[in-house]
Amino acid sequence: MTFLHFVDCAALLIAPAFVIYYATALGEERAVVPCFYGVLGYGGTQLIKMVVLATFMPSVSAFLSFNVFQEVLKVVISWLDLCLMGVVLSNVPGKHKELRVLGVGLGWGAAEAIVLRIVPLWMRARAPEWDWSHLCSVLEANSNLLQAICFAQLVARYQLIPKLKTEKDSRKEILIVIAIYTLVSGVGESFLRLALGLGPFPCLLFHVACVGALWYRVRQTKMKI
Repeated sequence: MTFLHFVDCAALLIAPAFVIYYATALGEERAVVPCFYGVLGYGGTQLIKMVVLATFMPSVSAFLSFNVFQEVLKVVISWLDLCLMGVVLSNVPGKHKELRVLGVGLGWGAAEAIVLRIVPLWMRARAPEWDWSHLCSVLEANSNLLQAICFAQLVARYQLIPKLKTEKDSRKEILIVIAIYTLVSGVGESFLRLALGLGPFPCLLFHVACVGALWYRVRQTKMKI
């Protein structure tokens, strides 16, 4: 029974990426290369972030207690994801820009879900007792998949703006959107979890609300890349 619980959670973790792939033009065009670049980009970024975190935040207590300065520093370090995502987007081969952006975002989010969630699920989801935290973790990974796709859209738009003479949105606006989202999402979620001691479900609701707001903002820009 516990193994079935693990299988259910793992399926819910991995299935959304396959659904998005086959439900979009990625599946029609068999565009696997952009997704592979997204996976490699995520892996390289995490190695760099590990070195940076170990350099500037060597204490384990920094992750166990709430401190505004430490949380803002974590957010600033997380911007490395966006910088290296831009590097990946600039080097992905292919004629269709939209497919490259969607593929990189999908591969990035899927790699994050598997790397950060599958091992904890294997270790904990097979426990004799049911725990809602496992389901919350999987749902959070699904929202992070949408978040990665939105980030890929924003980064691609940021790179494209200098080529558009009649574009209303500016690079500054995109930077402001990214900065506000990452600060509110990162610091706010840590505040709920560490300062207020709330459980995984309220933190999940807050995270999903932030990702939903980001997705709505990306949709409002009516991006044509």
